[in-house]
Amino acid sequence: MIFLICTMLVLVTVLIVAATRSRTSVKQAQACLAAEVSYRSLAERAVQAEEEGAAAMEMVRRDVAELVERLRQIETVLKDVE
Repeated sequence: MIFLICTMLVLVTVLIVAATRSRTSVKQAQACLAAEVSYRSLAERAVQAEEEGAAAMEMVRRDVAELVERLRQIETVLKDVE
């Protein structure tokens, strides 16, 4: 009788440990998945921000080139006036 009770306690303990480990593994996998989704979202936002920054930089380059050309034209006009 005592042997049967001890055996049952050992089996119940083993089952509890196995269930706890399984649950812990599931929680870890869920946390890892959530972190991966968050990282992917961050990466997508970073790419979008980089593309917007590149577009803005291109607009600034064009504006500066236009200003340089206008300044050259003004200098030419001023030299002609002298």
